[in-house]
Amino acid sequence: MFGAATLGEYRLHQDDRALGLDAFAQIVGFMERGMSAGVLRDGDPAAVAAQWWTALHGFVMLELSRFIDIVEDAETQVLRPMLDNLLDALSA
Repeated sequence: MFGAATLGEYRLHQDDRALGLDAFAQIVGFMERGMSAGVLRDGDPAAVAAQWWTALHGFVMLELSRFIDIVEDAETQVLRPMLDNLLDALSA
């Protein structure tokens, strides 16, 4: 899920892809429930889930490469505020 910029010879196997899609489906479900409850504005749940997943993926990639070490506490100073800002933008 969190590979380097190049995958080299590695290619996802069908089982790996299925696991990733199952994880993504959970995020889609969260977005669907939020939209149905009126907490999130209406939209395409899969597109909104992809925004969330992209933000998380970017953070993890920076963390794994240690580029996020430019701040003292990346979870508190970067991850949580980023997700809060995204959630605020998606709120109904």
